[in-house]
Amino acid sequence: MNTCDICNKEFSNKQSLKLHSRIHSGEKPFSCDVCEKTFAQQISLTAHIRTHTGEKPYSCDLCDKTYSQQSGLTSHKRIHTGEKPYSCDICGRAFAQTSVLVLHKRSHTGEKPYPCDTCQKSFNSRSDLNRHKSIHSGDKPFLCVLCWKSFYSTTELSRHYKSARHLKMLESTNDQNQLSANSNFVDFGKSDFKQEVISEETLEDVKPEIKEEHFFAENFLSVELKTENVEASIKQEIE
Repeated sequence: MNTCDICNKEFSNKQSLKLHSRIHSGEKPFSCDVCEKTFAQQISLTAHIRTHTGEKPYSCDLCDKTYSQQSGLTSHKRIHTGEKPYSCDICGRAFAQTSVLVLHKRSHTGEKPYPCDTCQKSFNSRSDLNRHKSIHSGDKPFLCVLCWKSFYSTTELSRHYKSARHLKMLESTNDQNQLSANSNFVDFGKSDFKQEVISEETLEDVKPEIKEEHFFAENFLSVELKTENVEASIKQEIE
């Protein structure tokens, strides 16, 4: 048996032990030619390269959704089967993904391993930390194309879409088709919905002070509801 002399974890062969040892040493000998990001294993680099190429060779035979990694497809299929193989040893709740179980356990332990380097406030996930950091930076990259108000996160934007003020404006305007005609759509691959990047012509004619890095919803209501449903599902999973 091959045993790690640092954590005593056992492996069936020397190659597996060698790969494991890089977790402790931090060695990442495989680098991406596109962005220079490094990885401990060749298989991880291969999966990463697909984020650049957009390749998604693994497809679901039930809904035809595609993924760049087999693990992504395996996790997705549990949506159809309802399988939740990972359970909390504290409260017994079951989850479809180990990453969601890890987040859930922090609700019991109170662990918040991601501190803000500006105010030292801590968060239980990196995504929560990144949303918090935008408060300090002042960045509000999510923009409503109807009233041009910007927000820190998709959660705030989704809440805005449900506001009485927004719904009233939506009912009284016919600008949506014109905005879509004057805009360019970019599919970033990882997202389940497209993000709209407003054209320079529209920037000049409609709202000159709007910055190009703002993101726009392709469809006000469908993206709003989809975003809300995904976030609600994740929130329910980790609580």
